[in-house]
This record gives sequence, structure tokens and C-alpha cells, in this order.
Amino acid sequence: MTESRFDVFDGEGEVRALCREFDWRSTSLDPVEGSSQSLRCLVRTLLACRNPMFLWWRPDFIQFYNDSYRPSFGEKGRHPTALGMPGADCWTDIWQTISPQIEQVMTTGVSTWHVDQYLPIERNGQLEEVWWAYSDSPAFDDDGSLAGTLVVCLEATQRVFADREYVRLVSELEAERARLEDTFRQSPSFLAVLRGADNTFEFVIALERVFQPFVQLDVKLTRKGEGTGLGLAISRDLAGGMGGDLKAESEPGIGSTFILTPPMRQEEFDSDACLLFSSR
Repeated sequence: MTESRFDVFDGEGEVRALCREFDWRSTSLDPVEGSSQSLRCLVRTLLACRNPMFLWWRPDFIQFYNDSYRPSFGEKGRHPTALGMPGADCWTDIWQTISPQIEQVMTTGVSTWHVDQYLPIERNGQLEEVWWAYSDSPAFDDDGSLAGTLVVCLEATQRVFADREYVRLVSELEAERARLEDTFRQSPSFLAVLRGADNTFEFVIALERVFQPFVQLDVKLTRKGEGTGLGLAISRDLAGGMGGDLKAESEPGIGSTFILTPPMRQEEFDSDACLLFSSR
């Protein structure tokens, strides 16, 4: 029984409906009723597939595509005139790039694979940057000859843009982290980062510098004060001058402890002694 165009293009969907209405006799293809069984089966499979697919068929690389490919044309683009059009007439902006890939498949019968292929196309009234992941595969006619190229594809533009944004944000984060670390390194005294409503200690550094007197801040980081003051520096110098010591310890989220070891003779006490001054 002869298969009609309504059998080949049977089913729901915009592109199927367009295929039923299209005058295929205006192309270099044989009428649908008389076309090869291979082409009819391939087109029916393509139209039913939910993955974007595109087919070029000799002799003029007449085009077929499915509803899933339709969004890649954009709102203002080649659709629906691309249906049934020769490839070279449709893709004037990228044909020099894609025709060698098609010819390679048609000549060798070997599929190609492309990841994040940059192919800017005219759509939505402008030239847009577009990236694709796709495979060009040979399509065979009833006699086994190479008759077309089947493209199974997925537009990767949004993912490429997302990857770019991710790289940009990571770069900015690393720069901010480096700037923060540089700020902490240049800090003349105890410096901490408090986060949250409870002012939880998140980052504490430069504790060993709290005893340095009047360390001048970097100009870019200067606040109202000119330095760290003399109180702690004098306290440790006094303790050290009398044979004692003054140290500081701090635990994020807990507080700071200053340990004063007074100058005492061992014979006066059974063990070393110290005074603790805590700031919680």
C-alpha cells in the first residue's frame, strides 16, 4: 500500500502540521508518496523524537527538523521557512563552517562529535552567540548509499554562559579573599571577623601583634586611629622587665584571655603562678 504524506507526517505538533501543508514537489525531493522508505522512516522518527534533531537530505541537502529543534531558531528567525529549504540557502551565515563537517560525513560515512561548538547565528533580529553540542551522522538510502546527514544536537548556550558566570564569580571571590587576607596580614593588632546576629567569631588573626606599640596602618586601611596604642605594649614590657611575662590567647566565639606570669622566686611558691584576665 502506498504511504501518503499524512501517514509520514501523522501526529500532533507544529512541525508535523507544517510538513503536511508544505509542497514537497517544489523541492528536489521526490514526492513523499514516492520517496525512499529510508527517508520516510527517518523523518517519522525525527518528528517523534523529543531531542532536537535536524536532517539534510541530498541532492540539495533539503532540511527537516522537529518541534524540539524549533526553539533554536528563536522568535524571529528562519522558522518556518527553513523547512524544506536547501541548507546552503538557509544557513548563509554559518554554511562555510558546517558544510565541511557535512561533506566529511557524506564522504567518509563516519560520524563526528562536537562539544561546545561556537556557531553564532542570526536570530531574534540580531547576530547571537550560540554554542552547541552535536553529532553529525550518516543517513543511508534504501540502496545503502549515503544520502543525508542526521544531526542530533543540544544547544549549550545557557550552560556556557552559566559556566562563564561561575568562573567570574569564583575569580571575584578569590580576589576578595586575597584582599581580606592582605588586610589581616597588615593589621597592626588583634583583628576578628564577626558574623550573624550573635556576632560569632569567624576569623581571628594577628593575635601575636597585639603587643606592638603604635604600628601605623596602611593608608588604604586606616580608620580614625593612627595605631594600636601603648597600653598592652607597656604592660608586657613591665612584666618582662621584672622577669615576668604577658601573653594573649583567643578562641573564636569564646573570647580572649591575657595570661600574666609575675616575677616570683621558686622558693616562695611550690609551683609557678600566673594571673588570668579574661575577656568573654
